[in-house]
Amino acid sequence: MAANGTGPSLQLIDARQDTRRVANWAAVTGTTTNAPRNVLPLDATWRYWQEDGDPAPGWTETSYNDAAWPRGAALLYVENADLPGPKNTPLTLGPMSYRFRTRFPFDGNPDGASLQLQTVIDDGAAFYLNGRELGFRLGLPEGVVLERDTPASRTVADAILEGPFVIPVDNLIRGENVLAVADPPDQPRQLGHRVRPERRCP
Repeated sequence: MAANGTGPSLQLIDARQDTRRVANWAAVTGTTTNAPRNVLPLDATWRYWQEDGDPAPGWTETSYNDAAWPRGAALLYVENADLPGPKNTPLTLGPMSYRFRTRFPFDGNPDGASLQLQTVIDDGAAFYLNGRELGFRLGLPEGVVLERDTPASRTVADAILEGPFVIPVDNLIRGENVLAVADPPDQPRQLGHRVRPERRCP
């Protein structure tokens, strides 16, 4: 939070942890030179993989050819309950895990940028920007290599809108970017994201 956008401010490190702990806050100096913008709306169109086998290697990379993957607008779902957004694309119940890819443009300054993620996830997810995993997992164990059968570390009855989670990135590019998501096993599930990049200068 910042009073006027200049000078020192405090930034929450991990919204999933106790916000009353001093160690969960960090001092930030400088001003935001990229005004936050919504580059990926909650009902964005995604390519998705829901086959029993794994997709071809490199599925998180920008150069990966996902033309054969089905596509649909979020929320992508297997759920009868109401959700915090339109249920647009039904998924097939049963796969061990799902993979999702989408593209978004960015015309700001990528230096020192961070992403603000708001998610509708059941139960967990790992996020990849332009082929590299972000330093943030939701409902997944940290520090382990994710396999197709890696279980989520939490159980969500019905997904809610969570975040925003602020994630510093150094591989956001001016032009087209690829956001990929691995959704581990557990049922039912929903997926949707809202992404807003911003930039802070030292």
